[in-house]
Amino acid sequence: MAVDVQVTTKGGLFSPANRTIVRDALRDMERTAAEAGAKLVRTHLDSVLRHPTGRYERSIHVKTSSRGADFTDGGVVYGPWLEGTGSRNARSRFKGYATFRRARQQLERTITTVVRPDVNRLVSRLD
Repeated sequence: MAVDVQVTTKGGLFSPANRTIVRDALRDMERTAAEAGAKLVRTHLDSVLRHPTGRYERSIHVKTSSRGADFTDGGVVYGPWLEGTGSRNARSRFKGYATFRRARQQLERTITTVVRPDVNRLVSRLD
């Protein structure tokens, strides 16, 4: 089922001159949030991994696309097992570290603080 949505915007914030500024600021905010999430994952891994080699930590990175920015482990084969979402977790005592889930939850609680510098920069450019 498809839903059609039409949005009409008015005012100085949506003027053609500011459109690019706002779009770039939103992209910066997405990137800032993704970088903060990746940092949270690495920090949590530092506290839970018993014998870290650094290989998995190095695979944690920010991925940007036309749809936004995200933090990922790049599809490392054992990533789902470490996270606790792999099929083998159900058959073993190891239930995973839930690093990405915890990072997402913490990021959701602190997102306004994380992107505040980007918002302040946007507001100063629009004045």
